[in-house]
Amino acid sequence: MMLDMVFCDKVVQCLLDDFAAEELIRCPDRVERTAEEIVFWLYESVVQGQSEMRPYLFDIVKRAGDPAAMVQIGEMFWSGAAVERSERQAFLWFEMASRCGNAYAMMCIGWMYIQGIGVDRNVALGVQWLRLAAEEQYEPAGVFLSKVSASLSS
Repeated sequence: MMLDMVFCDKVVQCLLDDFAAEELIRCPDRVERTAEEIVFWLYESVVQGQSEMRPYLFDIVKRAGDPAAMVQIGEMFWSGAAVERSERQAFLWFEMASRCGNAYAMMCIGWMYIQGIGVDRNVALGVQWLRLAAEEQYEPAGVFLSKVSASLSS
Protein backbone atom coordinates (compact mmCIF):
# COMPACT_ATOMS: atom_id res chain seq x y z
CA MET A 1 0.00 0.00 0.00
CA MET A 2 1.63 3.21 -1.12
CA LEU A 3 0.89 6.69 0.17
CA ASP A 4 0.82 9.87 -1.84
CA MET A 5 2.29 13.27 -1.06
CA VAL A 6 -1.16 14.87 -0.66
CA PHE A 7 -1.85 12.44 2.18
CA CYS A 8 1.55 13.17 3.75
CA ASP A 9 1.05 16.93 3.39
CA LYS A 10 -2.31 16.66 5.18
CA VAL A 11 -0.73 14.68 8.04
CA VAL A 12 2.08 17.24 8.43
CA GLN A 13 -0.40 20.13 8.38
CA CYS A 14 -2.53 18.49 11.09
CA LEU A 15 0.56 17.84 13.22
CA LEU A 16 1.59 21.49 12.92
CA ASP A 17 -1.91 22.90 13.51
CA ASP A 18 -2.98 22.58 17.13
CA PHE A 19 -6.62 23.06 16.17
CA ALA A 20 -6.47 20.11 13.77
CA ALA A 21 -4.73 17.76 16.21
CA GLU A 22 -7.86 15.63 16.64
CA GLU A 23 -8.99 15.80 13.01
CA LEU A 24 -9.47 12.33 11.53
CA ILE A 25 -7.72 11.50 8.28
CA ARG A 26 -8.74 8.53 6.18
CA CYS A 27 -5.71 6.31 5.62
CA PRO A 28 -5.04 4.07 2.63
CA ASP A 29 -6.11 1.06 4.73
CA ARG A 30 -9.53 2.78 5.07
CA VAL A 31 -9.10 3.46 8.79
CA GLU A 32 -9.54 7.02 10.07
CA ARG A 33 -6.76 8.18 12.38
CA THR A 34 -5.44 11.39 13.89
CA ALA A 35 -2.10 12.66 12.58
CA GLU A 36 -0.29 11.37 15.69
CA GLU A 37 -1.92 7.97 15.24
CA ILE A 38 -0.79 7.97 11.60
CA VAL A 39 2.84 8.56 12.63
CA PHE A 40 2.54 5.64 15.06
CA TRP A 41 0.84 3.50 12.36
CA LEU A 42 3.65 4.29 9.89
CA TYR A 43 6.29 3.55 12.54
CA GLU A 44 4.69 0.19 13.35
CA SER A 45 4.37 -0.60 9.62
CA VAL A 46 8.08 0.06 9.13
CA VAL A 47 9.02 -2.00 12.20
CA GLN A 48 6.88 -4.86 10.87
CA GLY A 49 8.85 -4.85 7.63
CA GLN A 50 6.89 -2.58 5.29
CA SER A 51 9.99 -0.77 4.09
CA GLU A 52 8.02 1.12 1.41
CA MET A 53 6.49 3.19 4.25
CA ARG A 54 9.91 4.32 5.54
CA PRO A 55 10.33 7.38 3.29
CA TYR A 56 6.85 8.64 4.20
CA LEU A 57 7.47 8.22 7.91
CA PHE A 58 10.85 9.97 7.75
CA ASP A 59 9.48 12.83 5.62
CA ILE A 60 6.46 13.45 7.85
CA VAL A 61 8.50 13.37 11.06
CA LYS A 62 11.16 15.74 9.67
CA ARG A 63 8.68 18.24 8.27
CA ALA A 64 6.47 18.21 11.36
CA GLY A 65 9.45 18.56 13.70
CA ASP A 66 8.17 15.91 16.13
CA PRO A 67 11.08 15.34 18.54
CA ALA A 68 9.62 12.20 20.18
CA ALA A 69 9.18 10.56 16.78
CA MET A 70 12.69 11.68 15.79
CA VAL A 71 14.04 9.90 18.88
CA GLN A 72 12.14 6.74 17.90
CA ILE A 73 13.68 6.83 14.44
CA GLY A 74 17.12 7.46 15.95
CA GLU A 75 16.63 4.41 18.13
CA MET A 76 15.56 2.39 15.06
CA PHE A 77 18.89 3.22 13.43
CA TRP A 78 20.78 2.63 16.68
CA SER A 79 19.35 -0.87 17.09
CA GLY A 80 18.92 -1.76 13.42
CA ALA A 81 15.19 -2.37 13.93
CA ALA A 82 13.59 -2.39 10.46
CA VAL A 83 16.47 -0.35 9.00
CA GLU A 84 20.12 -1.04 8.38
CA ARG A 85 21.93 -0.25 11.62
CA SER A 86 23.73 3.07 11.34
CA GLU A 87 25.30 4.93 14.24
CA ARG A 88 25.69 7.98 12.01
CA GLN A 89 22.00 8.03 11.08
CA ALA A 90 21.08 7.49 14.73
CA PHE A 91 23.25 10.48 15.62
CA LEU A 92 21.60 12.66 12.95
CA TRP A 93 18.07 11.81 14.14
CA PHE A 94 19.02 12.38 17.79
CA GLU A 95 20.58 15.68 16.77
CA MET A 96 17.35 16.77 15.03
CA ALA A 97 15.32 15.83 18.12
CA SER A 98 17.74 17.61 20.45
CA ARG A 99 17.51 20.80 18.41
CA CYS A 100 13.72 20.57 18.94
CA GLY A 101 14.31 20.52 22.70
CA ASN A 102 14.25 16.80 23.51
CA ALA A 103 16.47 16.35 26.58
CA TYR A 104 16.84 12.58 26.14
CA ALA A 105 18.19 13.18 22.63
CA MET A 106 20.56 15.83 24.01
CA MET A 107 21.94 13.26 26.43
CA CYS A 108 22.32 10.71 23.61
CA ILE A 109 24.21 13.26 21.50
CA GLY A 110 26.48 14.06 24.46
CA TRP A 111 27.19 10.39 25.08
CA MET A 112 27.86 9.75 21.37
CA TYR A 113 30.33 12.66 21.21
CA ILE A 114 32.10 11.48 24.37
CA GLN A 115 32.37 7.94 23.06
CA GLY A 116 33.01 8.87 19.42
CA ILE A 117 30.02 6.85 18.21
CA GLY A 118 28.53 7.95 14.89
CA VAL A 119 30.63 11.10 15.01
CA ASP A 120 34.24 12.09 15.69
CA ARG A 121 35.04 11.94 19.40
CA ASN A 122 34.79 15.34 21.06
CA VAL A 123 34.56 15.19 24.85
CA ALA A 124 34.16 18.96 25.29
CA LEU A 125 31.21 19.05 22.90
CA GLY A 126 29.75 15.96 24.54
CA VAL A 127 29.91 17.65 27.94
CA GLN A 128 28.16 20.72 26.48
CA TRP A 129 25.30 18.53 25.23
CA LEU A 130 25.05 16.77 28.59
CA ARG A 131 24.87 20.17 30.32
CA LEU A 132 22.05 21.22 28.00
CA ALA A 133 20.12 18.04 28.83
CA ALA A 134 20.75 18.52 32.56
CA GLU A 135 19.55 22.13 32.31
CA GLU A 136 16.30 20.72 30.91
CA GLN A 137 15.97 18.88 34.24
CA TYR A 138 16.66 15.50 32.64
CA GLU A 139 18.08 13.75 35.69
CA PRO A 140 19.96 10.89 33.93
CA ALA A 141 21.95 13.52 32.01
CA GLY A 142 22.96 15.20 35.27
CA VAL A 143 24.09 11.87 36.71
CA PHE A 144 26.08 11.06 33.56
CA LEU A 145 27.57 14.56 33.52
CA SER A 146 28.76 14.12 37.12
CA LYS A 147 30.46 10.83 36.25
CA VAL A 148 32.12 12.29 33.16
CA SER A 149 33.27 15.39 35.06
CA ALA A 150 34.70 13.20 37.85
CA SER A 151 36.62 11.06 35.39
CA LEU A 152 38.01 14.13 33.58
CA SER A 153 39.25 15.72 36.79
CA SER A 154 41.03 12.59 38.03
